[in-house]
Amino acid sequence: MKTNDIKGIIPPVITPMNNDPEQTVNHQALREQVERLLAGGVHGIFPMGTNGEAYALSFQEKEEILATVIDQVKGRVPVYAGTGCITTAETIRLSKRAEELGADALSIITPSFALASQKELYDHYTAVAKAVNLPIILYNIPARTGNKLLPETVQALCLTARQLKAAEENAYGRLSEAELSAYLKAIGKLNEYLREEIEKL
Repeated sequence: MKTNDIKGIIPPVITPMNNDPEQTVNHQALREQVERLLAGGVHGIFPMGTNGEAYALSFQEKEEILATVIDQVKGRVPVYAGTGCITTAETIRLSKRAEELGADALSIITPSFALASQKELYDHYTAVAKAVNLPIILYNIPARTGNKLLPETVQALCLTARQLKAAEENAYGRLSEAELSAYLKAIGKLNEYLREEIEKL
Protein backbone atom coordinates (compact mmCIF):
# COMPACT_ATOMS: atom_id res chain seq x y z
CA MET A 1 0.00 0.00 0.00
CA LYS A 2 1.29 3.45 -0.94
CA THR A 3 1.01 6.19 1.66
CA ASN A 4 -0.79 8.43 -0.84
CA ASP A 5 -3.57 5.82 -0.88
CA ILE A 6 -4.48 6.81 2.68
CA LYS A 7 -7.60 8.93 2.28
CA GLY A 8 -11.28 9.29 3.01
CA ILE A 9 -13.34 7.95 5.90
CA ILE A 10 -11.56 5.30 7.97
CA PRO A 11 -13.72 4.47 11.01
CA PRO A 12 -12.26 2.87 14.14
CA VAL A 13 -14.67 -0.01 14.67
CA ILE A 14 -15.97 -1.12 18.04
CA THR A 15 -15.24 -4.61 19.33
CA PRO A 16 -18.59 -6.34 19.96
CA MET A 17 -18.67 -8.70 22.93
CA ASN A 18 -20.87 -11.64 23.80
CA ASN A 19 -23.06 -11.35 26.88
CA ASP A 20 -21.24 -14.08 28.76
CA PRO A 21 -19.16 -14.18 31.96
CA GLU A 22 -15.89 -14.32 29.99
CA GLN A 23 -16.85 -11.34 27.79
CA THR A 24 -15.68 -13.12 24.67
CA VAL A 25 -15.52 -11.36 21.30
CA ASN A 26 -18.61 -11.71 19.11
CA HIS A 27 -16.99 -12.38 15.76
CA GLN A 28 -20.28 -12.70 13.87
CA ALA A 29 -21.38 -9.25 15.06
CA LEU A 30 -17.95 -7.94 14.11
CA ARG A 31 -18.36 -9.28 10.58
CA GLU A 32 -21.81 -7.70 10.34
CA GLN A 33 -20.45 -4.39 11.54
CA VAL A 34 -17.71 -4.45 8.89
CA GLU A 35 -20.33 -5.12 6.21
CA ARG A 36 -22.49 -2.21 7.40
CA LEU A 37 -19.51 0.13 7.22
CA LEU A 38 -18.50 -1.08 3.77
CA ALA A 39 -22.07 -0.68 2.54
CA GLY A 40 -21.95 2.89 3.85
CA GLY A 41 -19.04 3.68 1.56
CA VAL A 42 -16.08 3.94 3.94
CA HIS A 43 -12.58 4.05 2.49
CA GLY A 44 -10.90 1.84 5.09
CA ILE A 45 -11.52 -0.23 8.22
CA PHE A 46 -9.62 0.42 11.45
CA PRO A 47 -9.89 -2.44 13.96
CA MET A 48 -8.57 -1.99 17.49
CA GLY A 49 -8.49 1.76 17.58
CA THR A 50 -9.63 3.59 20.71
CA ASN A 51 -13.24 2.54 20.09
CA GLY A 52 -12.07 -1.06 19.78
CA GLU A 53 -10.87 -1.16 23.41
CA ALA A 54 -7.71 -3.03 22.47
CA TYR A 55 -6.25 -2.23 25.89
CA ALA A 56 -8.74 -4.71 27.41
CA LEU A 57 -7.97 -7.56 25.00
CA SER A 58 -5.44 -10.40 25.18
CA PHE A 59 -2.88 -10.89 22.43
CA GLN A 60 -4.82 -13.88 21.14
CA GLU A 61 -8.05 -11.90 21.01
CA LYS A 62 -6.30 -9.15 19.06
CA GLU A 63 -4.98 -11.70 16.57
CA GLU A 64 -8.44 -13.21 16.14
CA ILE A 65 -10.07 -9.80 15.65
CA LEU A 66 -7.55 -8.85 12.98
CA ALA A 67 -8.01 -12.20 11.24
CA THR A 68 -11.81 -11.80 11.26
CA VAL A 69 -11.76 -8.23 9.95
CA ILE A 70 -9.19 -8.91 7.23
CA ASP A 71 -11.08 -12.00 6.12
CA GLN A 72 -14.40 -10.12 6.01
CA VAL A 73 -13.01 -7.12 4.14
CA LYS A 74 -11.40 -9.36 1.51
CA GLY A 75 -9.35 -6.54 0.03
CA ARG A 76 -12.31 -4.29 -0.77
CA VAL A 77 -10.74 -1.43 1.22
CA PRO A 78 -7.47 -1.15 3.16
CA VAL A 79 -7.38 -2.49 6.72
CA TYR A 80 -5.55 -0.23 9.20
CA ALA A 81 -4.60 -2.50 12.10
CA GLY A 82 -4.32 -0.90 15.52
CA THR A 83 -1.19 -2.54 16.90
CA GLY A 84 0.05 -0.11 19.54
CA CYS A 85 0.84 -1.72 22.91
CA ILE A 86 2.46 -0.55 26.14
CA THR A 87 5.87 -2.04 25.30
CA THR A 88 7.94 -1.82 22.14
CA ALA A 89 8.44 -5.59 22.06
CA GLU A 90 4.71 -6.28 22.22
CA THR A 91 3.98 -3.62 19.60
CA ILE A 92 6.51 -5.21 17.24
CA ARG A 93 5.08 -8.67 17.90
CA LEU A 94 1.52 -7.60 17.12
CA SER A 95 2.60 -5.48 14.15
CA LYS A 96 4.42 -8.42 12.60
CA ARG A 97 1.38 -10.61 13.14
CA ALA A 98 -0.87 -8.00 11.50
CA GLU A 99 1.45 -7.93 8.51
CA GLU A 100 1.36 -11.73 8.28
CA LEU A 101 -2.44 -11.71 8.42
CA GLY A 102 -2.64 -9.26 5.52
CA ALA A 103 -3.19 -5.82 7.06
CA ASP A 104 -2.50 -2.93 4.68
CA ALA A 105 -1.20 -0.41 7.22
CA LEU A 106 -0.61 -0.03 10.94
CA SER A 107 -2.02 2.58 13.28
CA ILE A 108 0.22 2.74 16.32
CA ILE A 109 -0.84 4.65 19.39
CA THR A 110 1.79 6.00 21.75
CA PRO A 111 2.62 3.71 24.69
CA SER A 112 0.50 4.34 27.77
CA PHE A 113 0.83 4.27 31.56
CA ALA A 114 4.55 5.09 31.82
CA LEU A 115 5.57 8.61 30.85
CA ALA A 116 8.02 8.48 27.93
CA SER A 117 10.46 11.13 26.75
CA GLN A 118 10.36 12.30 23.13
CA LYS A 119 13.61 10.39 22.51
CA GLU A 120 12.01 7.22 23.89
CA LEU A 121 8.96 7.70 21.66
CA TYR A 122 11.26 8.26 18.69
CA ASP A 123 13.15 5.06 19.48
CA HIS A 124 9.88 3.15 19.96
CA TYR A 125 8.45 4.03 16.56
CA THR A 126 11.79 3.62 14.80
CA ALA A 127 12.18 0.09 16.19
CA VAL A 128 8.71 -0.86 14.95
CA ALA A 129 9.33 0.66 11.52
CA LYS A 130 12.50 -1.39 11.13
CA ALA A 131 10.65 -4.59 12.04
CA VAL A 132 7.79 -4.39 9.49
CA ASN A 133 7.20 -3.43 5.87
CA LEU A 134 3.90 -1.61 6.22
CA PRO A 135 3.03 2.11 6.37
CA ILE A 136 2.66 3.35 9.94
CA ILE A 137 0.14 5.99 10.99
CA LEU A 138 1.19 7.78 14.17
CA TYR A 139 -1.77 7.74 16.54
CA ASN A 140 -1.39 10.66 18.94
CA ILE A 141 -4.06 10.82 21.65
CA PRO A 142 -2.34 12.06 24.83
CA ALA A 143 -5.63 12.43 26.70
CA ARG A 144 -5.83 8.62 26.73
CA THR A 145 -2.18 7.54 26.86
CA GLY A 146 -0.48 10.32 28.81
CA ASN A 147 2.21 10.55 26.12
CA LYS A 148 2.28 13.30 23.49
CA LEU A 149 4.12 13.17 20.17
CA LEU A 150 5.54 16.63 19.52
CA PRO A 151 5.92 18.03 15.98
CA GLU A 152 9.71 17.84 16.22
CA THR A 153 9.53 14.13 16.98
CA VAL A 154 7.15 13.51 14.10
CA GLN A 155 9.51 15.37 11.78
CA ALA A 156 12.46 13.26 12.93
CA LEU A 157 10.43 10.08 12.42
CA CYS A 158 9.47 11.16 8.90
CA LEU A 159 13.10 11.73 8.02
CA THR A 160 14.07 8.37 9.47
CA ALA A 161 11.33 6.70 7.41
CA ARG A 162 12.75 8.30 4.27
CA GLN A 163 16.21 7.12 5.26
CA LEU A 164 14.97 3.54 5.66
CA LYS A 165 13.14 3.76 2.33
CA ALA A 166 16.26 5.01 0.58
CA ALA A 167 18.28 2.13 1.97
CA GLU A 168 15.58 -0.32 0.81
CA GLU A 169 15.50 1.16 -2.68
CA ASN A 170 19.27 0.94 -2.91
CA ALA A 171 19.07 -2.75 -2.00
CA TYR A 172 16.95 -3.22 -5.13
CA GLY A 173 19.36 -1.20 -7.27
CA ARG A 174 17.11 1.81 -7.74
CA LEU A 175 19.65 4.33 -6.46
CA SER A 176 23.28 4.69 -7.38
CA GLU A 177 25.81 4.35 -4.58
CA ALA A 178 26.70 8.04 -4.89
CA GLU A 179 23.04 9.12 -4.76
CA LEU A 180 22.35 6.98 -1.71
CA SER A 181 25.48 8.17 0.07
CA ALA A 182 24.67 11.85 -0.50
CA TYR A 183 21.03 11.38 0.49
CA LEU A 184 21.75 9.46 3.68
CA LYS A 185 24.47 11.92 4.68
CA ALA A 186 22.13 14.90 4.34
CA ILE A 187 19.27 13.20 6.18
CA GLY A 188 21.61 11.82 8.82
CA LYS A 189 22.89 15.28 9.73
CA LEU A 190 19.40 16.72 9.98
CA ASN A 191 18.17 13.69 11.90
CA GLU A 192 21.04 13.96 14.37
CA TYR A 193 20.20 17.61 14.95
CA LEU A 194 16.52 16.80 15.53
CA ARG A 195 17.34 14.00 17.96
CA GLU A 196 19.50 16.41 19.96
CA GLU A 197 16.65 18.91 20.03
CA ILE A 198 14.18 16.22 21.07
CA GLU A 199 16.39 15.20 24.00
CA LYS A 200 16.23 18.79 25.27
CA LEU A 201 12.42 18.77 25.40
